[in-house]
Amino acid sequence: MGLTNKIRWKLGNQIGEPSGFGQVFSALKIIDGVSQNEEYVVKKLSQLDDDSIARFIREVRYLTKLDHPRIVKCVGYSLEDKPYFYAMRKYNSSLSSILPDLSENYSRIKTVFDNILEGLEYLHNEGYYHRDLKPANVLFNSDNDLVLCDLGLCINSSSDSTTRLTKTNMGIGTRFYCSPEQEADLKTVDHRTDIYSFGKMLYEAFTLTRPISLDISLLPAPIQYIVKKSTRDKKENRFESVEELRQHFNRAMELLINKTSENDLLSIINEINKVDEMGITNIERHTIDNLASALDQLNEKEHFHEIIMSLPSKAINLLSEQYPELLKKLVKEFIETVDSQGWPFSYTDTLANKYYEIFNNTKDADIHENLLKSILILAGSHNRWYVMGKFLDLLSIIDNDEEAYAVYYALIDDDYNLQRVKSNFNIDNIKLHPPLKKLFE
Repeated sequence: MGLTNKIRWKLGNQIGEPSGFGQVFSALKIIDGVSQNEEYVVKKLSQLDDDSIARFIREVRYLTKLDHPRIVKCVGYSLEDKPYFYAMRKYNSSLSSILPDLSENYSRIKTVFDNILEGLEYLHNEGYYHRDLKPANVLFNSDNDLVLCDLGLCINSSSDSTTRLTKTNMGIGTRFYCSPEQEADLKTVDHRTDIYSFGKMLYEAFTLTRPISLDISLLPAPIQYIVKKSTRDKKENRFESVEELRQHFNRAMELLINKTSENDLLSIINEINKVDEMGITNIERHTIDNLASALDQLNEKEHFHEIIMSLPSKAINLLSEQYPELLKKLVKEFIETVDSQGWPFSYTDTLANKYYEIFNNTKDADIHENLLKSILILAGSHNRWYVMGKFLDLLSIIDNDEEAYAVYYALIDDDYNLQRVKSNFNIDNIKLHPPLKKLFE
């Protein structure tokens, strides 16, 4: 719809800080001299070089084509002459201003971010990539009344008209939310750049931080997988579509909202054991998601040791692949329970077997190092020959320089327990990486 003599826009106060690209004002819509009751805003172009004008015209063209309750609607515009502007409904705030209210309310996070994904899924299905998805570009009235806005960097995958605009580096976006490929080479950008941005937004919603490097361990276990997969550096390793991401996101949020009891946890472990015994190699994704959520929510610390001891190898392996930060935290707590007390001599053999099982089902070097430090103390403090043998078995598995030297420096100060192992075994007959041999000299 273009402006006519019967419709005009009366600008009010400026909203927010002016950007290099444009300014936003509150506005009244006047039809035949009568002010309308609904509140609007007008976005006016202030940067008037050719590229900025072309970008602004493109944004308005896209907005007039798109029709979805989660995409901002253009209700009027002027593109034929200066001042260039378009009008839209006024919203109370943006998502960035209400994130602190969401961070611990899982039900609200689920509603808000599912609505964002609904809008993003529509955009992608219509062939558009937003390329500047961030909380400031989600206009907000309520959890179920929000829209994606600011399509200035949006492109249509079937159009070649964006080539000139991106040559001047106008398509970079906001750095924290911007995918590596969008920063490096705009020609390789596809819909998965928005999936990356969504993952960063979700991390911010839970942690209220925007670090250079994400600390996935700060997130609830079910969300760790969502954020980690969404923000992979290589786009081919991310979720393939918003539809796929949305399914996983909603499942994860349901796990957080509907907390799992300890009895449910034991049932999940039994289910994994049965599947493993039947020789079925593929455990359904929701089963390991349920397990991760239940373990993350486990509050009964007196049962923690028994539950970790009952985890089957398959579960440990899947947790290592899909929830590595959670597994690292669980193993750390498990080791602390082992190190903090004495154990019956026969049970130390059982503990050593569990250490061996965990070690062989994860490639995490930190977990390996911590297990070795703990099993060495367990072996020496109980003077248990079998546990010493398991310690040496684990050492012999290490076959790369980096991990071997890290383990060497982690263990070298425990000379007392190392010498106890040496006194019971002929180390020369055991194949160890050279720096690990030095531990016993």
